[in-house]
Amino acid sequence: MKNEEALFKLPPHTAIQIERYVDGHQTPGDFVKAVFENNLATAVMRADPVNLEALKQIVSYVFWETPGECRGSSENVKAWLAQTQGGK
Repeated sequence: MKNEEALFKLPPHTAIQIERYVDGHQTPGDFVKAVFENNLATAVMRADPVNLEALKQIVSYVFWETPGECRGSSENVKAWLAQTQGGK
């Protein structure tokens, strides 16, 4: 996952969480986790004002720039988090 140009267009605190989740299999905050789980209602409720304004960009980035197996459902997110960097 490296489209640096697109990543830098996201709110910095969110981009860091996305990168740590995708590259390091680290548990993200509730908002980012909800985005990866494809849970729009929770994402909207958990978003801070900056992320709420950037939600379309964030979702687009997650959909187009991250591996399909790390997103889409809570089961996919749990499985991704259960992996380690060495076990990919």
